[in-house]
Amino acid sequence: MLVHAAAKMAPFFAAIDSQLVAAAEEERFTRKKHDYDLPKNVIQFCLDAGGVRGAGLDYVVFFEKPFRKFDRILATVLQTYPQSWKVFRESMITWMLDKLWVASKLESDLGVPKEKVLFSEHHVSHAASAFLCSPFREQARLHSRKGNTGVAQRRLLGRYAWNHAP
Repeated sequence: MLVHAAAKMAPFFAAIDSQLVAAAEEERFTRKKHDYDLPKNVIQFCLDAGGVRGAGLDYVVFFEKPFRKFDRILATVLQTYPQSWKVFRESMITWMLDKLWVASKLESDLGVPKEKVLFSEHHVSHAASAFLCSPFREQARLHSRKGNTGVAQRRLLGRYAWNHAP
């Protein structure tokens, strides 16, 4: 079984033998818009739907690479320091205490060994979320975004042996 956290508002999906068995967002359980906490409720929902426990998972894929994002946030905030000292302080508290340790949290909360926790590029996760819930077996996507470092584009091609309904 694969559990995948696909984007920042914690949509998860679970698949068993290439069959989608559950998909949900944490904010539907907590009723908090853009809930950024570890999505324990939706993880449990997906595991229950698949009839497995954390140790029975093949992999857990997290929607971004925390150290890469931390590096980007640190660089962005430090560019405007000292004016950004409040943002810097708040973000460092959040990141140092919680967000950098996703693999450890998943290991302790789910019983998934750290080596089974994989991290995906953020925009690849968006593409996977759209693709794996679509009726298509192949897909080509172009992602384009403008950020602090300019315009980034990525072309993604997908082909998956996903068991879609006929």
